[in-house]
Amino acid sequence: RRVTCTGGETMNNTREILLHRRERLDEARRAWEWLQTEHSYDRDFYRYCEWWLNQLDEDAEKIRILLERNDN
Repeated sequence: RRVTCTGGETMNNTREILLHRRERLDEARRAWEWLQTEHSYDRDFYRYCEWWLNQLDEDAEKIRILLERNDN
């Protein structure tokens, strides 16, 4: 979803949306890390968890960049 930042209120709303999304990503990351640890004996599932963790990291990095851009 694309949000246009034209005024202070919209920018604050965009920041809130990004922060909320980052929180959800952090929660998902903790869940996948737990699953990976609990099922570490299953190499295929471990790799599957690793794939998800990498995807979550990529999404979090995109959010970090957007937040930095909005701060400047």
